[in-house]
Amino acid sequence: GCEGAARCVADAHARLLAPGAVAVPASARSLCAPCSWPSGEYWASLPNPVLSPPPGAALKLPRFPREATLAPAQPFEQLDFGSATAGRLAEPQHSRISFGLARAASLRGLALHIEVAFPPLAEGAAPRVSSADEGSHWPTVLLPLPQ
Repeated sequence: GCEGAARCVADAHARLLAPGAVAVPASARSLCAPCSWPSGEYWASLPNPVLSPPPGAALKLPRFPREATLAPAQPFEQLDFGSATAGRLAEPQHSRISFGLARAASLRGLALHIEVAFPPLAEGAAPRVSSADEGSHWPTVLLPLPQ
């Protein structure tokens, strides 16, 4: 992604991993969901008050409430670390996504989160961690839309 993770992983693959090595994590993807403003109780629960973001500023919000999302999140970026090559992993990605709103509410922003997948366990499914999961220490990024 734009934060440089793709280039770092591609470089590590090229310089540090033996052929056939298993990458941990195996992949990551960024997802986006339309959202309304969280409730007043949510804002009051934050350890640091948020008065008003500057126009165009992204907010990093811990424990973003799922009930503020208006539709299921859609992936807009996919990084496959298992097949990392210096040229392909760091290439820009372009996605077109659309949403069917699940409920009526004011569209106030876009909530972004990440999911990280790990190589499959011996006999089970591949473990996955999401920054949208309850208890995650990763904040959700909220991109407020102009009103």
